[in-house]
Parts: sequence; structure tokens; C-alpha cells
Amino acid sequence: MTCLTCHDPHDIPRGDKAVQHYVAVCVSCHETAHARGVPQVTLAGPRSTCLDCHMPKRRAEDAVHVVITDHLVQRVRPTRDLTASLNETAALGAKDYRGEVALYYPSALPSTPENELYLALAQVQQGSNLTTGIPRLREAIERHNPSRAEFYYELARAYSKTADHAAVVRWSEIALQHDASFAPALKELGSAAAALGQWDRAVDALQRAIALRPRDAHALADLGNAYLQQHRVDETIVAVRQALALDAGLPRASNTLGLASLATGDPNEAERQFREAVRIQPDFAEAHNNLANLLAGRHAYREAAYHFEEALRCDPKYVEAHHSYGVVLGVMRSFTRAVAELQEAVRLSPALARPHTDLADVLAIMGRIDQAVREYELAIAANPREYEAHYGLGEVLARQARTREAVAHFEAAAQSSDAALQEAARARLAALR
Repeated sequence: MTCLTCHDPHDIPRGDKAVQHYVAVCVSCHETAHARGVPQVTLAGPRSTCLDCHMPKRRAEDAVHVVITDHLVQRVRPTRDLTASLNETAALGAKDYRGEVALYYPSALPSTPENELYLALAQVQQGSNLTTGIPRLREAIERHNPSRAEFYYELARAYSKTADHAAVVRWSEIALQHDASFAPALKELGSAAAALGQWDRAVDALQRAIALRPRDAHALADLGNAYLQQHRVDETIVAVRQALALDAGLPRASNTLGLASLATGDPNEAERQFREAVRIQPDFAEAHNNLANLLAGRHAYREAAYHFEEALRCDPKYVEAHHSYGVVLGVMRSFTRAVAELQEAVRLSPALARPHTDLADVLAIMGRIDQAVREYELAIAANPREYEAHYGLGEVLARQARTREAVAHFEAAAQSSDAALQEAARARLAALR
């Protein structure tokens, strides 16, 4: 039997005609099957044909929301419900093959520079074992100094999988020394420079890539983000709108356009773009976080909480989402949960001052004064110009009658550029003196 035994690709029947056609194919070979009549099988439903028993509908194990016709022609129909719901299983993960990419045919090749380079390249392209694959490709490149830019670019791309952005920059630039018009290396350089916060270098590389490939929507989206980091909002909007015109399904372009819309004072457009980003990519943590912050600014706290939780479900180590969610929970007076989120933020990034300050504020409200003092002190140690922490610590110390220490912190808070905080600190100083 082959596919063509049953299927004519130029004449595909549908519905009842399809059933009649395929049953006719079955009986063309099995004329004497079921001489006493076709048995009625409960699981097959009221109708029982060759297909219902021997090629039953079943739920796909690798796409559990899909029901397919099983093309394994079985003598006896399985007794279980083949269309019952299945749980999704994780990807192979640890079961994935991680060893060396080996030759299949021929089983050996002559030892030449070209063969050595391509075998080393196979190790990193397949991503089977980057720990040994990257050094192997790097050593082959350094030994043979190939003229083609692709080898250097593939090494840069392999380093990007390990988040070694400095190495990506280095090898991308070497690739471009061999071919200055190699657009993939320019894009890789732009992404790595962006990850390092080198926005001028990122913009330069991406502009050059787009000059070579004007219809590259991904490069335009990345360029828009780089412009935004440089506060070039008008150019951001132009770049991401061009990206979306080429590919409306780019969630990061929508997210960047949302941020640019906020910068131009258009929160309604920002909300529309953030919602579009999470519609296209439901596990886009940054877009959920951006939408949550926007909603929190409108006092839509419950919906904001939902999107913070979605952001953290997608990325449990998202410090900004833990921090912002903790602040919103504090505003909602859900103090215990607020403390948990803020503690996670400071655990993940202890060098950031502001999460310590906000955690201290909530602890102070809860009456956990000693812990609040400790968090204020950690905030100030992280950033001596964390004026809100100075003010909060001054308040706690004043209530403990530690006036001299309180005065010192209110004096520090009075140096803030925030007029409201400056005025409050001066008022507290006047009351204590």
C-alpha cells in the first residue's frame, strides 16, 4: 500500500462521499471480511464502517488539541476512548541528544581544512553541545583562517546562545572584516550591542543591515527599539511602523510602538499596542508588564494584577514585574503578598535601591519596624541618593525619638529634585528643630 492506494491528490472527496470512497478502497481487497455482518462497536458510535474500527479518529499526542485519523490500520480497534483529552507534555528537554554531531555517510572524511571547519560548524549549528562545540569551531577558525564570513558569523551566533554578548560582538565584527555587506552578521552585532547597552553601536549596525535589506521587518523592529533607548521617539515610530507594515505579526514591534506612544502622551494607543503584542504572543512577559503598569496608572488594579501575574508566569525571574506588582499590591492593601513580591525583587537584584525602599515602606505600614529600617539602610547603601529611602528612614527614626539621626536623613531627603519630597522633608526638619 502507498498513499495513492487510497488517495487521489487531484480529486479529494469530502464528508459522506469521502467515507464511501475509502470504504470502497477497503472492500476492494477485503470482499469477504465480516461475512456474518459488520459488528456494532460502542466506541465507534452508531455508525460502524471499516474506518471507524480500523482507522479510528484519535487525539494527536504531539498536538493535543487536534483530532486526526489514525493511519495505522489495526486489526482490532483499541478499547479506550481515543479522543479523550490529553495533557500536554514538556518538550524532550533532558532527553534531547546532546552529544557530538557525527558523520553518517560516509563514516569518515579526509583530514582537510574544509572538512575540519564544516564538522566543527555542524557542532554549533545543531546546538547539540555548545560547551565543546564552540571551542572546537573557534580553534578550527584560528588554525585555518577561512576567508568566508559565514564561519565567523556562525561562531558569533553560537556565542549568542550562551548569552556571551561580548564574544558575539567580537566575532561578528571579524565576520564583517571578511565581508562588510554580510547582513546576518550586522544583525547579530546589533542584537549583541543592544544587550550590552551599546546603543550607538547597535543603531549603526542595524542601519547598515537595513540599507542592505530594506524589507527586513525584524531588523526594523530592533532598530526601532534601539532608537527608543536613545530617546529618538519619532524615529522609533517610523521604524516600527515600517516593520509592522511588512509583518503585522511582530509582537516586539507592537510592544515598542506602545512604549513610544506612551512617550508621546498617547496612552490609549499604547494600550492598544500592548494588547496586540500579548494577543500575538501570549507569553510575552515584557508586554504584559507594560500593559499592567499602564492599567495600574489608571487605577485598574485588578486587571493590572492579572497581567503582572501573566508576566511572572512567563518569566518568574522578571525583577521589574515583581517590583511593580509588589507596589500595586501595597496600594491594594494586600500587604502580605506585597512583601512577598518585593522580597523576591530584592532577592533577584539586591543592588537595586528602589525595591528595597518600597519593601521598607510596606514593612513600616505593617509595623515591622526593625525590618523596615534594615531595608531603608540597604536602599541607601545601594544608592546614597535614594532620597525616598532617606525620608522613610527619617520618619521611622523620628517616631523612635532618635531625632539626631532622623534629622540627618531628612536633610538628605531635602536634596531631592522632587519638589513634593523636598517640601515634605523641610517640613519635617522644621518640626524637629
